[in-house]
Amino acid sequence: MAAASQTAILDTQLAAYEPMPANPWDRRKVAHLFRRAAFGATWSELDEGVKLGPRGCVDRIMNGHGAGAIREEDFTAMARTAVAAGSERNLQGWWVFRMLAGGHPLIERLAFFWHDHFATSQEKVANLNLMHRQNELFRRFALGHFWVRESGGLLMEVTRDPAMLVWLDSNSNRRAAPNENYAREIMELFALGIGNYSEKDIREAARAFTGWFVTKNEFRFVASEHDTGEKTVLGRTGNLDGGDVVRIIAEQPAAAEFIVRKIFRYFVNENDPPEPAVLAALAAGFRERDYDMRWLVETTLRSNLFFSLASFRQKITSPLDFTIGTVRRLEGSRVSPVALAEVCSKLGQTLFRPPNVAGWEEGRAWINSTTLLGRSNFAQSIVASRGGPFAGRIDPAALAAKHGRTSDSEITDFFLDLLVDGDVPRETREQLAKSLASPISGGGDARGERVRRLVQLVLSSPEYNLC
Repeated sequence: MAAASQTAILDTQLAAYEPMPANPWDRRKVAHLFRRAAFGATWSELDEGVKLGPRGCVDRIMNGHGAGAIREEDFTAMARTAVAAGSERNLQGWWVFRMLAGGHPLIERLAFFWHDHFATSQEKVANLNLMHRQNELFRRFALGHFWVRESGGLLMEVTRDPAMLVWLDSNSNRRAAPNENYAREIMELFALGIGNYSEKDIREAARAFTGWFVTKNEFRFVASEHDTGEKTVLGRTGNLDGGDVVRIIAEQPAAAEFIVRKIFRYFVNENDPPEPAVLAALAAGFRERDYDMRWLVETTLRSNLFFSLASFRQKITSPLDFTIGTVRRLEGSRVSPVALAEVCSKLGQTLFRPPNVAGWEEGRAWINSTTLLGRSNFAQSIVASRGGPFAGRIDPAALAAKHGRTSDSEITDFFLDLLVDGDVPRETREQLAKSLASPISGGGDARGERVRRLVQLVLSSPEYNLC
């Protein structure tokens, strides 16, 4: 693509959004940014985001907001305790807790993106220590470089990651009988995509990876099991080893395009691919900057395209976003992260256990009769005053009062604005207002229970299942 054309795209769709009278910066755009990049926003974060403006608000997302509620060393101690106890359940809760209380939600968002991209499961790895180490690897490179010629970047680190090597049977990849698993997946799912390699490329790359083993939970190159013969991979010939293959793959133009497409789908639009000119401009900039994820993500989140109607509320909310986003918005600091991780699992997304090497299917796959019922049950239980794992942990009426909303109309508007940006049909708003005014059976705090019922209904609405 000509440099002038790339510049034109960067100056229009990929240019940083600037408010205009016909397209103002408002709470709706702040909420959109936080939904996609930070698991949702509290009411105070929405207010602050409006005051910061688009530039300052994206700065806040990109840089995090300091230490957060929990110190990093405390998170580290929690993970070590879970691993030492062999408790996968607690390790899942630990990660949910990081998403809820950590100081940099975007890092957690991207750590999960890489977990889904380089999908590795405890079901086969059967080693929480290795799974935790891989998780920290994704966090460390979340806004780092996917590939750098001098140091290798994330792609090289993952290729030598013990959890990945166990997951894709590297210990059986020997000179006498090469195992093609990793060679196939790095081309098909991790870096190039179908159509950008041949079966011969896979066979030859598998030979290059022979001898890459895991011994005592560490990567080890066993020279005696490495095939030292001449190999040809993607048009390059020589006595190639695994590092050479990773470099050759990363240097293909298709590699930058592959990652850009996935980032676009993750943050912008999961239904429609980027226009060819947008893809070309982003991929060119990505390659020129040594596959710098910070540049790619920041350019995407600041862009006119990200804040356009083509991006707004057209993604189906994943179980992770549905559960964690709900608790963040409702300021449920006392909610059990372990219980939340278990709900997420019941809805189809078990942390540290993607369903296969391709990761979670996402999109419409999240919605069926079983998962819709599960979401409805969660909506009821998360605001319940009694019974279940979340009973009494969230008080919607107290939350509304905290922000100065006390009348029925104020409370209705508050939760519609907080949870769905007010984007519901007039008939839905009227039905919710009637529900809040209607008596509720049973004793206890009748008004508080009516507010709980109102929030449950909003959480169960079709609009809340879109992000």
